[in-house]
Amino acid sequence: MNTVGRARLRRVLVVDGDRDSADNLRDILAVGGYEVALAHGAAAAKRVLGGFAAEVALIDACLGRGSGIDLIAQLRRRHPNVLCVMMITPASTDVSTDAAAEALEGGAYDCLRKPFQPVELFAALKRCSARLELTRVKAAAEEALQKAHGEQEQRVEERTAELHEANEGLRRSEEQLRLITDNLPVRIAYIDPQRRYRFVNRGC
Repeated sequence: MNTVGRARLRRVLVVDGDRDSADNLRDILAVGGYEVALAHGAAAAKRVLGGFAAEVALIDACLGRGSGIDLIAQLRRRHPNVLCVMMITPASTDVSTDAAAEALEGGAYDCLRKPFQPVELFAALKRCSARLELTRVKAAAEEALQKAHGEQEQRVEERTAELHEANEGLRRSEEQLRLITDNLPVRIAYIDPQRRYRFVNRGC
């Protein structure tokens, strides 16, 4: 069986009110090397996600009392890192297209039309895996950029502190020099550009 797309993606939540369909998906995914959790309704899906770190949720459009599209909107708010794939059982091509468009607008990352073949399922998961990897790379790049920016700010702060300390040292040296010259037994003078004498100390 083709197991493409699982280099990064490992954990999948299947949300399907049809238990036979859910069990079938679990078996296919398990053979493909995925860790799978099942939920047969919206409330159950939320409970499962409390203890199962799913990366992708395969959600059936019809969940008995609930709507798959509504569940996707809720999961996007509560678990923004989970990619949602809507599974649609169309009554016609037009209905399928409309449902897919509504699902994507509602936050689904991808859609699958039931019945689908394992190769279609794994292709969708491969797309999800690529998206997750892109998200990870972007997050790592942003973290590295923030770290570099923080290090640069720290260097600037350290350099500023060094300059401040050097200026304070220079000021103290000038004060000491002034104290010494003011207490010399002779007066020190120089001739300015206008050929006038300028005294730099008071002398004793």
